[in-house]
Amino acid sequence: MNKMKLLKIVNLCLLLSFVVQAGTGIIIYLKIRLPFRPAIFEVHTYNGLLVILLALIHLTLNWGWIRSSYLIKKPH
Repeated sequence: MNKMKLLKIVNLCLLLSFVVQAGTGIIIYLKIRLPFRPAIFEVHTYNGLLVILLALIHLTLNWGWIRSSYLIKKPH
């Protein structure tokens, strides 16, 4: 699999994971009563770890762009 295709998959997974994290976070914060509320805490916890992993992969795949845009000083 080439880098661009992998990046598209990682970006989509990161977006979906962020939406789940935000949704479960809102449910927890607003103390919304749901019959499966204990599962929400578990989903929020494990999905948080997934967000971190996907963000690290995302940064790794974009490292060349990050380095050239922000870390390498360009001559004037």
